[in-house]
Amino acid sequence: MRKQSSVYQSIAIVAKKNALEAETLRRMPEENVKAIRESGLMPLLRPREFGGFEADWITHIDCCAEVARSAARQAGACLFCFNISFTSDISPSRLSRRFTTSIPIQTSRRRSVPIGKIKRVSGGFEVSGRWVFASGVDHCDWAIVGGKVGIGGKVGVGNFLLSPGQFTVDRVWNSAGLKGSGSNDYRRQGPSLCP
Repeated sequence: MRKQSSVYQSIAIVAKKNALEAETLRRMPEENVKAIRESGLMPLLRPREFGGFEADWITHIDCCAEVARSAARQAGACLFCFNISFTSDISPSRLSRRFTTSIPIQTSRRRSVPIGKIKRVSGGFEVSGRWVFASGVDHCDWAIVGGKVGIGGKVGVGNFLLSPGQFTVDRVWNSAGLKGSGSNDYRRQGPSLCP
């Protein structure tokens, strides 16, 4: 994974150059996002079956540490951007193939915290709610959200994929520190049908 680590160093160079801008914007500058997308490492954790490197978590953390050495605030957002590939490991094969091939270089967020409102309806589930501390969400096209689901008299936790246009970002990240992580909230105001 030495090659991947060196690519992370190239991301770090851009992140360090734009550190002040990230603080001002309270999110990652577009140049940082471009560096992440063009790094070729979006599928770092993705299984080989879906065209990924199938790296382990330690390798992932080690690579992100290269960014942290130059720009700690951006390292957290960078880590979250790459985490989405892990979803391929836990999602049904049909969804994994669609998701990993349709947006191979886009950033996304996985939010498994079960705070969404989920209602079972004909044809799937109605999903609504608000999810918090989503680092890098300003640059996301897709979102995976969590909520409690009642099935067969039992309550469990379900994850649901929201497509572009099904969620909005609330820019509420006004923290004193880690400003550049852009850890804003995002929400689905009205119910969205997920099959």
